[in-house]
Parts: sequence; structure tokens; C-alpha cells
Amino acid sequence: MRTLKHTKLKKSALAAALALSLGAGSVMDQAYADTYTFSFSGEFTMLTSAGTPLDNTSYTTNSWSGYRTDITGTMTYDTVAGTGSGTIAPFSFFSGTSPAVAQAITFQAIGNGTCTTSSPSSCQPGNLLLGNMLFNWSGNNGIPVSIVMDASGLFGAMGASLTPGSVVTGVGALPASNYMKNGGMPIGPVPVATLTQNTTLVGAACTGTQGASCLGRNPSGGLPLVTDSVVPTGYNPTQTGVGGNPMIAGPFGGFNANFDFKSMTVTSKNGVSAPPSVTAISPTNGSTTADPLSTPVKVTFSEPMEDNTVATAFTLSLTGGTAVPGTVSPSASGQTATVFTFTPTSTLAYSTGYTANVSTAALNAGGQALTPAYTWSFTTKAAPVAGTSCTGGGPAPTPGTAGNFTMLTPTGTPFGGTNDVVYSWNGTYNSAANGNNFNMTLASATPEPFFGFVWSAHDIRVFQTGSYTFNTGCTITELHNGVAPSACAVRGTPLTMNVGTGQVGALMLFDWNGNNNIYVADVWNQHAQWVSGPGAENGLWTGPAWGGPAGYMVNPATTWTFASTPDTNNGINGTPMVNGPFIGFSANFNLDASDTCTVAASAPIQANDTPVSGCTISPAPVNLFKRSDWLILLGFVGWMGWWRRKRQG
Repeated sequence: MRTLKHTKLKKSALAAALALSLGAGSVMDQAYADTYTFSFSGEFTMLTSAGTPLDNTSYTTNSWSGYRTDITGTMTYDTVAGTGSGTIAPFSFFSGTSPAVAQAITFQAIGNGTCTTSSPSSCQPGNLLLGNMLFNWSGNNGIPVSIVMDASGLFGAMGASLTPGSVVTGVGALPASNYMKNGGMPIGPVPVATLTQNTTLVGAACTGTQGASCLGRNPSGGLPLVTDSVVPTGYNPTQTGVGGNPMIAGPFGGFNANFDFKSMTVTSKNGVSAPPSVTAISPTNGSTTADPLSTPVKVTFSEPMEDNTVATAFTLSLTGGTAVPGTVSPSASGQTATVFTFTPTSTLAYSTGYTANVSTAALNAGGQALTPAYTWSFTTKAAPVAGTSCTGGGPAPTPGTAGNFTMLTPTGTPFGGTNDVVYSWNGTYNSAANGNNFNMTLASATPEPFFGFVWSAHDIRVFQTGSYTFNTGCTITELHNGVAPSACAVRGTPLTMNVGTGQVGALMLFDWNGNNNIYVADVWNQHAQWVSGPGAENGLWTGPAWGGPAGYMVNPATTWTFASTPDTNNGINGTPMVNGPFIGFSANFNLDASDTCTVAASAPIQANDTPVSGCTISPAPVNLFKRSDWLILLGFVGWMGWWRRKRQG
């Protein structure tokens, strides 16, 4: 999108004559006969008859603490007729009442406002719009509201260069309410701004309780305009007139409703919106590390698409070869989905090139085609290498007792870990980031140390599909009380966990070596293998030095009930930690292996920092202190010092 600054457009004699004859004189170039549809955002401000702003006690989320209320809506405008219509989303106005609703909104270009309702051709060129609406609030229905607006910012942007997707903002006139409270709540120039002029009363006043009978008397105000002679106090600079037009009925008689449009986005022009485009893909083009077991083939469009047309337009094939059968699923049904995922009928192959294509048969909700077609290619990663001595024969793992903890560096390299992780889960979920259903336990079986120090996980919460953002400054007490992350006393670094369809996510607090309450997020694929990244094979610490105290190790090729999977776009399993001594690292917990390796005697072996093939371990419990871990720990402390200096530099 782009921002259009106000520019004067040269008007042709034809355009000027057309504008005058229609009573729509303005700085817009009427040589362009266009109909626009906009979405807009802006501010609603209610002023008393003296110009004092009312504090909307049900809305305090913006920087003006309720004196202005954020609004959104739509506007359609015909540059030839100089007329338009609009909608404003219902908004809360004062606590304990029903939302305020604006309806029957119309706009009419009135030039400089010197003309009369009976003689629109007498309008002189100008930038004014007359807005009229009926307002419903707290049982008072059909309250007529008129507003005189300066639309120079909008009119000045109209022309050939204003196309779907263009944004008009920061241009035009200053709203009259810009000066209230000594200028302490400035909006700045906006495309459509409420002014101080008042309209001439049209017909008898509605009482505000007559409902539909007021519809026949809308608009409530007409031409010619009347200069507002009230001198508000406390304005900077002092000006004559109060922003808005005094209401003639309802509970706010004599008060002035101000609607100012700050940002206007063209959603369609002459009935046509911007054609769709592809904004994101997965795997990325040229990728050689896509995991065929867990990486989705996904395409994201710039706007909602007709799901059946994307299903027809999308194909995946072996590079230069046969099409891959599968189904295309939208993130939502009908015409509302922007994200589509391809699920192959059979699992994709390792070390294989694939080409994905979306043809121009893909249509948006308005029937516009993707132009041009979009094509990308990727290659899946090499197959994991299983331990050669895993021949079976070990006892079947007891559910909840065959697990693995592995720490990955920010580049995805296994850094250390422990086996024999045990867990339990009651099968329930939390539905929000502040849920306080602590429904899982997770621990090392013996416990087993990590670089010489025992680790533990506590206050674990399990989540289903969704995106959850946690405040790492929340205390344990606040977590147990279900305090919203935004309301915690301390603001820590946000940690976001994205749980996809069919996945399970967990948020836990991790303690190690005096570093307590480290926030760790882990997202799991269910009944899947675990693959940690390039060069790490399947990433399991399977060598003799990493055998668990139980005397058995997990088979590297096993399927886990819960297998860690990447939660970010970096392709590294786990979610990077944002606090504690392992910032940027990812803690992976893989739970419930389906297979173990048999015990085989072997000579003692020193732990190293690369995965070790094979499943030969000592039948006796392994003592980490006899595996040169003190040397590893010293190296780790030195490495951490270097890493922190690098981050600070």
C-alpha cells in the first residue's frame, strides 16, 4: 500500500462545468468518472454545545483516554453525481448502554456551501461534503445527525493514480475538534474532517423516540449553511464555532457529534478491487531442508479467495515429472480464506525435488484471477539415519516413561540433553494465554542432570490450535490467578506460541542451575518422528554416553506420541527462549517413544556434541559426572560468556 499526499489537480473546463451543474464543485478532477469504495478508520468525538468534549467512560484504550473513540467504517462515493453512502461499525458509548449505531448514512458534495437545497446548481466550487445519518443509542432511535465536512484531502487524491489498495492519510483539513482542550488532543490533517458550520434545519424536529417516522425527515440539515457564532473556551488557537452540528433531538440535544476519517483505503474502484497476489509460501522457494513429514506445503494470498477455484488451480508435482495427488484445504470455508494447505495423499519422499504451481484459475471473492500464475520449487531433506545396532528386543516402553529432552542452539545444532523424561497429562486444554489449568507434569526420571545440574519443569499448561502470546514477566502467583499477560505487574519479553491444526502446544517454566522460571514453549506433532535440522540426522542423543539411567535408549527411528516441531519460520524445532541463560536456544521435549533399543555392553565413551549413531550402552546406570561433563560445563560457561558479549555487541 502507499500513502498519497495532497496534490492540486488541474481541472479541465469540462470538469468544472460538470461539477457546477451537479452541485458537486470540489478540487477533485471530475474528468475522471469514478465510483470508489473505501474502508476507513477515524475518531468519534462528542462535544457539548459549549465545545467541551464528553469523556466516553466505556472507551479508554487510546491515547486520549476516552475523549475520542476509535471508529471504522466504509464509504462509497460517485465522483460524477457527487453523492455517496456509508456505514460505521457500532461502537460503545458510555458504560452500561447498548452500542451506538449510525444508519442511513448519506453524503452530498456541496461545493463551498453557498448554494441552497432547492437550487444545487448554484453551488460554487469547493471541498465541502454534507453528511446526514440517523443515530441509535440506548433505546433512543432515529436521532437525526447532520455534519458539514471538509473533504479536500480525499478529493485531492482522487484521479487515475488512486487505485485499489491506495491509502489516503495525513492530508486535507484539520478537524474542528483538533483545537479543543488547548490543542491537547490533536488529530492532524485528515482526508475528511468535521467542521464548525451548521446546517439549516429541514422540516420539524424529531423527538428521538419516533423511530422509523424520522426516516422521512432525514436529512435533518440542509442548505444554505449557517455560521456557528459560539466562541468555545479553552481552544488553542481560539476559533469561532464548535465542531459538528447541534443535534435537534434525542438525549444529546444541542450537542455536536464529530466524525473524522483519518485513514481511507480504496477497496474497489468502479466495482473492481485489486487482483489477488501470493504473499507467502511454504516451503520457501529453493529450500533444500523441507521435512516431508512435518513441513506443510502452503500458499497465502493477499485477499480472500474462492476456495473451490484454488483447489483447482493448485498443483504439486515431482520437478519435471508426475503430479502428486492430494487435497487443498482452506483456512476458512467459502470466500473468506487467504491461506491454503496442500495435503498429499501419501507422505512426500526424502531428497526429492518438487514444484508447486498456482494457475490463473485461482479467483478472489470478486471473481478476479491471480495474475500472473505463481510457481516455486523446493527439495526435501535427506532421510534420517537410524542407529545401526537398534535391532529390537527391548521391552515395550511404558506410556509416559520413554521421553527425550534435547537443547538446540539458535542454528539448530543439538547442544545437550537427557533421556528418560517422564510425563503425565490429563487430556484437557487451556483456551487462552491466561488460562490457569496446569494440566501436565514433566520431569527427568532419576532425575538426570543436564551439564551436571538437575533440571525440572513446572506449572505446565497445554493448548490446542491457536496463537498465544505470553508475558515472561508474569509471576507464578499471577499465572495461578489467571491474570491476563497484558495485566501482569512486570513487562517481560513476549513469547508467542503458534499451535497448528492437529498439533498440541505446551507452555512451561523451566528451572536449571539456579535459573528459575525460564519460559519454554514446545509445539508437538502427534504420532510423528522428530527431526531437528540440517546435519543433525534425527537429532536424538542416542550414543552410549547419552543412554538413560533406565538402561534403555530410544530408537532413533521411533514414532513419538508428541514430537517437537518448529514453531517459527526459522525451521528449527522448538520455540526460541526469550529469558534465562539460553536466550535464542530451543528446548525440545519428545514424549512417549513407540520403540527402544536393546542394551549392549560397550566400553565407556565420552559424551560429545554431535549425535552418535548406534544403540550400544552400558547396562549399568550412567553417571554424567563420569562422562567428562565437568569439562563440557567449563566449555559451556565460556561459550555462554562469548555468546552474551556477541548479543550485547
